[in-house]
Amino acid sequence: MLAAASYGICPFCDDATCSIHALTTIDCLSSLRSSILATPTDMAPSTQRQTSPIQLPAWWPAVIALLFAFGVLVFGIYRVHMRPDEGYAFTNYQWSFERSITRLAFEDNQAQLWGTNIWVWQRLVGTHEVPMRVNSILWSMLSLAITYQIARNWFKERGANPHRRRDKGRLIGTFAIILLAVNAFFFTYALEMRMYALATLTSVLSMHFFSLWLQKRKWHLALMYGLTVPLMLYTHYYLGFIVIVQIIYFVLRHGLNWRLWLQALGAALLAIIVWSPGAIIIYHQFSRIDFGDAGGLKIPTSPTNMQTVNELVRVVTNGYGFIFIPLMLLALWRWWQRGGFWLAMLWGVGVPALVLLVNTQSTIFTQRYVSFLMVGLGLVFAAGLAALPRRVGWVALIIIVPLCYNTVTSHIIGRVPLRDIYTPMGQVAEDDDLILVDHGPDHFLYEMMERYLPAYMMDDSLVYDVEDTVGHRRVWHITNEFLTLPVKDRFNALIEDRVRMYEPPGSDCNRWWCYRAQLLVGPPQEEATLFGDQIGFRGVDVESITEDTITLHLWWKNPDAVERDYSISVQMLDSNGALVAQTDGPITSYFNGGEQVATINMIPNLIYVDVRTLDVSEVPPGTYTLELIVYWWEDNTRLVLPDGSDHVVMTSVTIGE
Repeated sequence: MLAAASYGICPFCDDATCSIHALTTIDCLSSLRSSILATPTDMAPSTQRQTSPIQLPAWWPAVIALLFAFGVLVFGIYRVHMRPDEGYAFTNYQWSFERSITRLAFEDNQAQLWGTNIWVWQRLVGTHEVPMRVNSILWSMLSLAITYQIARNWFKERGANPHRRRDKGRLIGTFAIILLAVNAFFFTYALEMRMYALATLTSVLSMHFFSLWLQKRKWHLALMYGLTVPLMLYTHYYLGFIVIVQIIYFVLRHGLNWRLWLQALGAALLAIIVWSPGAIIIYHQFSRIDFGDAGGLKIPTSPTNMQTVNELVRVVTNGYGFIFIPLMLLALWRWWQRGGFWLAMLWGVGVPALVLLVNTQSTIFTQRYVSFLMVGLGLVFAAGLAALPRRVGWVALIIIVPLCYNTVTSHIIGRVPLRDIYTPMGQVAEDDDLILVDHGPDHFLYEMMERYLPAYMMDDSLVYDVEDTVGHRRVWHITNEFLTLPVKDRFNALIEDRVRMYEPPGSDCNRWWCYRAQLLVGPPQEEATLFGDQIGFRGVDVESITEDTITLHLWWKNPDAVERDYSISVQMLDSNGALVAQTDGPITSYFNGGEQVATINMIPNLIYVDVRTLDVSEVPPGTYTLELIVYWWEDNTRLVLPDGSDHVVMTSVTIGE
């Protein structure tokens, strides 16, 4: 052993280690001595002494972000409401596939891919609003997942390990998913039952393959990009503006690369071949598109001016321009040398700029047609956050997310919450209710009534003239023209002998829209029963019977002023005439939060609905009679009726059976 040590070979050390460190004889002897004196624990393999901590994969924050986005969109389904265009998702695809798609191609002005998608989807899940919005959510989730991959590719740090946990590209992708989920513009059209979610997905796919092709310069990637062009155009014609900004980027950044030009020519040729059927279809559609006098689309559009720009900025920033514009400037300062940053800018800023420029000559701009720009802006905003120190960026995101989430639906204007109007109507309605439709013909409104109202209310309950409501106690007055004088006059005619008993929470008239649904109910009796020729009783409604209480609505309408503050008594009698329950007092108004109204303060010819509750918790099961008495409380003197009696037998009730 000593001999071996004298030649620089240590039997207790690895030969390679000894040679690297050029161990001398003394070094080997020292190592030999340490090995002899070492304890068994000290001699344990290093793998037993050092245990590597378990690390989560680098992509796990993106998975959490996607789950967060999915939750925001799913729980957002009932935060948005249908608009008339979404009604076409039902009416345009109710026929056979051949008829639906042929009609779409030659009798409409829409691209065909989304129509095919929604026709199949309806046959799989039906036409309820929730699964129809889930279709858009699924496309949006795919868009967000690919957006993460785009961020990794466009913003990865040069020379960085792609599996490194703190890679900037991964961070920007995660930030982008979260910011887009709570962005008002993205949120609105990620849920809409139209082609906009699919349009966003096709634009994301196109940008993804476009950047991969320019980066790797492979023919198969060029051809894949070429296929995404007709894919976009078969989804929405405005996606052609994406192709324009891609061409601008290509020319400015790779204009002298003839190899790329050759591949671009191949991609363009493939796109033209695949798009050729669509070109024939759009030629026929242009002959049917309704153009306005100014040479633009005859649909609600916005002119190119500062107001339109401000409205677009407001919706893409959730109204927090003071937050997101500095983030954009921060991204410019940090990433201006990156081609991916400028591609995102062209996507998010260049596309609307081009549309607004064309809009100066032909009115074509409306916000929803450019909703796909939001992914580009989302990447820019996320890049600005990632330019901050890592912890500061996360803190800023935690502050921004709740702010944006709270305002995510406040920018959806002009949509009538018909679901929140018709659904409560159906819950409150009774079999003999009438619905007075006090507005012009509107197929969308009628379709929404069919969707949310009970079937029996749609059979014979709809009327269109005030005269048709005569003799009916319960009439629903619905209108989107409540503020006009003719409608006001018809409404006043209805409430001459009725009161407004209920209005759904969504019913309103505001600066954005007007739609009111009001339940007008008349007294049970057409003629009043007069107590003492003063107090007019118009009947009773038994509202509810439980094990503990009976709730009644007493109807009153006096012809003249009342001289005294009389007390009103409701008495419950058994079959032997014995009193088992009673409630006395002034009128407790159904309106104004249960305000009590003394008879002396009753306004003549005004209907009062008096809410009475009898405690029957100790009353045995059986059938009982309800009587009504009006008396002067100081001496219990009862007011008499015209027939000489001093009480009214209102009705009988049964409890406990």
